[in-house]
Amino acid sequence: KLSECLASACAVAGDLPRAFGPCRLILHGIGTGAVLAIHVAAALSHLGCVPRVQLLVLENAPPSLSWIPGAQSLIGCMSVDPLALSAKLRLVRCPVVLVRGFAGELPPGAEGREPVDILAAACVAPVDIIRRPSAIDEDGALCLELVEAHLKVDAALRPRRWLVDAASCL
Repeated sequence: KLSECLASACAVAGDLPRAFGPCRLILHGIGTGAVLAIHVAAALSHLGCVPRVQLLVLENAPPSLSWIPGAQSLIGCMSVDPLALSAKLRLVRCPVVLVRGFAGELPPGAEGREPVDILAAACVAPVDIIRRPSAIDEDGALCLELVEAHLKVDAALRPRRWLVDAASCL
């Protein structure tokens, strides 16, 4: 149920700090799982959050509820997106990686707009777009572009240290 999905996102966001303590999180939402990942990142990507989401990866993410097959028959009129994914994405403060997540043609009703482009337009945080059918390569490992995005975030988070040569202190 849609109401349970949003309640679950709030419950996960509330329980993560107790379960993991101070750590860095990378969220990877695939398909409709991106809905939950966006909600959690919106709640836990701000300075001072413990734990704090450091990278949000969305793969084959629907830009709105209307992109989910069969959703209209379950909900009815969808003149307003009840998930408010665009509004939630504007609350995300960590870097975002968008993976196309499928090969071939756009789904019917897409009107020529790529889902990753629609989602990227809603983000205020830095965005990388990976136009691949999967974040996993042929060998079963994360694709190089996603590894590079993670390394870029990891390098930015490394603590800065001063190095002083002992001979220069005297």
